[in-house]
Amino acid sequence: MEKKIDKKPWGWEDIYTLNEISSVKILNIRPRKRLSLQKHKKRREFWRILEGSCVIWLGAAWNYGAWQAS
Repeated sequence: MEKKIDKKPWGWEDIYTLNEISSVKILNIRPRKRLSLQKHKKRREFWRILEGSCVIWLGAAWNYGAWQAS
C-alpha cells in the first residue's frame, strides 16, 4: 500500500486512502503541539491512540487522561 505524507505545523499525516468510502490517515502529532477544533455535520470518525496519550475536547468538555495507547 502506498502512502502520501502531508506535513502540518503540528506534525504530519500518513495518508493511505482519501475521499473514498473512507479516508485512512495516521496523525503523527509532535509533543506539546495541538490540532485545531473541528466540527462536522456529516462525518463520523474513529480514533485510536497508537502511542502516548492525549487530551481531547468532546462535545462541551475537555477529557483528560482517558485517552491512552492500548
